[in-house]
Amino acid sequence: MTGTRIVVTESLNDAGVRRLRAAADVVFLDKSLPEREQRAVLRDADVIVSQIYPVDRELIASAPRLRAVAKHGVGVDNIDVAAATERGVPVLFAPGANAASVAEHTLAGALAVARRFGELDAAVRRRDFSVRQDLHQVDLEGATIAVLGYGNTGRRVLRLAHAAFGMRGIAYDRYPQPPQALPPGSRFTSSLEDALRGADVVTVHLPLTAETDGLLGRKQLALLPPGAILVNVGRGGVVDEAALAAALREGRLFGAAVDVFTTEPPRPDNPLLAPDLRTLLTPHVGGLGRSASVAIAHMLADGILAVLGGGAPEHVVTTDYRAAAPAVSPTA
Repeated sequence: MTGTRIVVTESLNDAGVRRLRAAADVVFLDKSLPEREQRAVLRDADVIVSQIYPVDRELIASAPRLRAVAKHGVGVDNIDVAAATERGVPVLFAPGANAASVAEHTLAGALAVARRFGELDAAVRRRDFSVRQDLHQVDLEGATIAVLGYGNTGRRVLRLAHAAFGMRGIAYDRYPQPPQALPPGSRFTSSLEDALRGADVVTVHLPLTAETDGLLGRKQLALLPPGAILVNVGRGGVVDEAALAAALREGRLFGAAVDVFTTEPPRPDNPLLAPDLRTLLTPHVGGLGRSASVAIAHMLADGILAVLGGGAPEHVVTTDYRAAAPAVSPTA
């Protein structure tokens, strides 16, 4: 496979990089380059591995050697899957590989907001212990958690919440789930309104699609009980950021932990960046725990090597790419 080039737009664990370098040249995209120069590097790729970099129709169409696009994670909203399918280019992903990591991050975020760790840390750094006298914290023990999106991650969140804090669960999904998938004391609902009305904590694990874009706006957030906590580790666009900021500023919600944003990094005018809000903001790292990073790297390496070797990758977003027009030959 001499001359084969794999371009990684953000990062990939060494466990996968070593395997790929045995078969191809692995290049990490230099984000300090001007955008047009970054795109030039990507246009020469046989494989693009992306976390959040947009692999759009224009890029896919302009990359004559492209044989696969690999998503570092699960959500593929930053990849034009339709355009890739039309080109006969498989879009690889890593389902379930980071579920445990995201679940841990979810509950850590909920607990950090409930116990106000960010504010307490800042107070101690000011050498101010007076906050101990009138600080209002929230207990997770016995509270009800609504999990929006009951896939690999949602199931882990509910199991952990029940095991660690004895939380009751409401699992929301558009698709029915078998009863044995629920921990004791939990229930399933296909009604978003039902899930929100009963939640002390709501966690978002939904992909960004036409159906979920802006799903949680002012009207939906108003259904949450006063003092509820919201954790978004799904996709930024699922939650209306202005509506969430308003609910926090008006005191209708106790706080929010947000790991994903509509635009990443968030623009300076993003309302969630306001300093007067009780928010815990992290840079889309929920699924980047060490074990998850290794698992993702191996899963993507398996798929990429299968494609480069002329085989069929196991984890592919859509299976109809083979019926689409073939990719342009590298020698064309």
